[in-house]
Amino acid sequence: ASVATSSAVDINRTQQHTSVQHVEEQASSSSSSSSGGSLPQHQSIPRATTKSTSASSSDPTLPDKEEAALAASVLDAAAADSDIDSSNCLPSSTANKRSDDHMLGYRHIRQWDLLWTKSVYAIKAARQLQPGQLVSAIAGLNCLTMKKRMIQTLRMALGSQAFNIVPLSFCIPEELPAWQAWLNSPAAAAADTGLWMLKTGQDAGKGLRLVKTQHALQVALRPPKNPSKPQNHIKVAQQYITNPLLIQGRKFHLRLWMVVTSHSPLRAYLHNQGLVLFSSEVYDRTRPVEGLGVRPAVGHVTNYARNEDTWVWGLEQLQQQLGQDSWQQLWEQMRMHTALTAAAVLGPMRAAHRWLQPSISNYGFQMLGLDYMVDDQMHPWLLEVNSAPSIMAVHSDQHTCGLIKSIKQSMLGDMMGLVQHRVLPGHDDLASSSSGRVRTLTWQQELGLELAHRGGFEPLMALFPLQKSSIPWQDTDVQLQQLLQ
Repeated sequence: ASVATSSAVDINRTQQHTSVQHVEEQASSSSSSSSGGSLPQHQSIPRATTKSTSASSSDPTLPDKEEAALAASVLDAAAADSDIDSSNCLPSSTANKRSDDHMLGYRHIRQWDLLWTKSVYAIKAARQLQPGQLVSAIAGLNCLTMKKRMIQTLRMALGSQAFNIVPLSFCIPEELPAWQAWLNSPAAAAADTGLWMLKTGQDAGKGLRLVKTQHALQVALRPPKNPSKPQNHIKVAQQYITNPLLIQGRKFHLRLWMVVTSHSPLRAYLHNQGLVLFSSEVYDRTRPVEGLGVRPAVGHVTNYARNEDTWVWGLEQLQQQLGQDSWQQLWEQMRMHTALTAAAVLGPMRAAHRWLQPSISNYGFQMLGLDYMVDDQMHPWLLEVNSAPSIMAVHSDQHTCGLIKSIKQSMLGDMMGLVQHRVLPGHDDLASSSSGRVRTLTWQQELGLELAHRGGFEPLMALFPLQKSSIPWQDTDVQLQQLLQ
């Protein structure tokens, strides 16, 4: 499959050659030309007539009220995260529209097999797909990739177990009374670390505020500087981990990749390679935090946006640093936490599927970037989940750049191995009919092909907590887990 990297590219679709339409991640891009050609500005795209018989069926595992609440939660998340009209999943006629919107892949359904783009654009194509087409998003997963929604999703599904995965967190402003009550409780005297990280809805480390406990509520209650930009408002107050594991005096976090290939039954995989991203300055545990909430010093954060060209390791180097036994213990904890995180979003995914009613039931897959920080007790803490993790390799050091590129290329190749039978006729006898078209497969057949071509992706399904009644498991989830045992 060829991959286009321009803002909008037209690659003709044929039965023997799969084209991939890629849209630049930067939403501000408005370029109307590319090295691969340009799309007609006003092309009429026929709507697919193939409908999935299961796409609009109700889920008997969910009571009507609970289903409605989940659907509302998903729609709220979508409205906050995109310009999708929640009533019909079509692009809004005016809000936040890009100048090159007419060139984007969701507007030209018949000219690609796989649409690789931001989820907001991928979901817009889901109602018009035909068998053999695939988009790089699954509706409902934004309930993990938005900071506040992730906390709510984990807590709804896992209860107090959620705060063994993420640091203790409170959603702002809804949980200000609960946060204040906790700060005044006996539990806080023993468990409070003395510092809180206040997070807005922005990405790339923007809007973070590190604040002492005695000033935390005061800072969180400040009126936003720009009320018209909700993403700039404080969304989450999260307890700051003051005992991070340090290597040569520096903090670090691990970037891991999970791919979700289906919601029914739920199938998710964690890649066995990843990146270790260090802060560019030594971490000073005693460095005071002055004022009513300050931007964290570089030594306190490890996101790449604030630590360009710093140390980057692969997981093998971290394993050598920690030793085999400690690394294996850490890896198994991250696998379990990732599996629980994937399971927690099952309800929103299924509610979103009923709302979306895609033309084919298994219309997409999604790669997510998970950021784990490790404390000095070797406990991994999930900091955030990224909906569009960077696939670029950028570093001033040639060796480090090569390492990043090698690891990401390997992961992306394995990701395509997981889903290629859904778009590549002739790749596998099971997935292709005599006419050369992609055949509709049972979930058992899809599972078999995914396991056969997964590369470094480790299946997480055996770790799913099927005993959790707060998660809307179906019989097929149970059957899948039994197959893996």
